[in-house]
Amino acid sequence: KEDELKLNAKLKQSEEEIKQNEELKWTIHPRKALKQREELNQKEDELKLNAKLKQSEEKLKQRKKEFKQREELKQREELKRREEEHKRREERRQNIKLKQREEREKREEVKQLNQREEGLKQKEEELKQKEEELKQKEKELKQ
Repeated sequence: KEDELKLNAKLKQSEEEIKQNEELKWTIHPRKALKQREELNQKEDELKLNAKLKQSEEKLKQRKKEFKQREELKQREELKRREEEHKRREERRQNIKLKQREEREKREEVKQLNQREEGLKQKEEELKQKEEELKQKEKELKQ
């Protein structure tokens, strides 16, 4: 922006010089005035070109900055997406582990219940046998 202000100031100064030279053209030799006018026109053209160049450079710099910002945003979004995906995978892995542990515990519990049931059946069988033996002894005692 400072460069633009400087260029604008130079442009105004050149315009002032042109006006002054217009006033002097009647006092100076016509060929000399023409040459000076051409030089001033050339200077003015150079200043305009320099101003356009500066403006183009500023636009390019701005575009580069915007591009860089967009790229950084894309990278941040990609990183965030990857982190979320990793988090989801980790949660799934933890859920699978939890389910496997619960299933193991259930199988163990079922196994223990089956063993208890088997033990109870054996005790019941033993009681039936003892009962039979007692009945047999009662019959023997009655006879």
